Amino acid sequence: MSGKKYEDYLQENIFKPLGMNDSGYDRPQTVLKNRAEGYRLSSSGLSHDAYLDMGQPYAAGSLYSTVEDLFVWDQALYTEKLVKKASLDRIYKEWIPAGPVGTYGYGWAISTMKGHANVAHGGGINGFNTYISRFPQDHAMFVWLRNVLAPGTPSLNQDLTGILFGEAIDPPRPAPPAPKPN
Repeated sequence: MSGKKYEDYLQENIFKPLGMNDSGYDRPQTVLKNRAEGYRLSSSGLSHDAYLDMGQPYAAGSLYSTVEDLFVWDQALYTEKLVKKASLDRIYKEWIPAGPVGTYGYGWAISTMKGHANVAHGGGINGFNTYISRFPQDHAMFVWLRNVLAPGTPSLNQDLTGILFGEAIDPPRPAPPAPKPN
């Protein structure tokens, strides 16, 4: 234990040393340039999602970042700047069967996607969905960040994996229009 607050530890040991200047612990009083607002898609259309102080979910939803900063973090995981290789091997070890997603390690779903070893994690919270998919043996990854809480296309991660590895994919079909409110 460091004795430091979670947000201070992350800032001092991950974000600042890696130059992740657009990542941090979300505080409602902090003004963030280009902060995304969260929306919800329902049968009646698009609306603002309910406000949630991100201190409530704490580590399960309190961080903000950008795709660019997450790429920097991803690249650091190929070095020992953040985590020793022996620790990362334990993190990616298959510990718990997880049904259709494969197995679960320490915070990562571990599987094979389109023939490539994959570690991934997704999440959702009021107005937001996220997903990061890493292919450590290929030194590749993709991440998507959405500021709309809505069901995703079931094949999205498979399609992005296909694109990442140069496979042809079927073009997405347009979504049906949202029903008009009565």
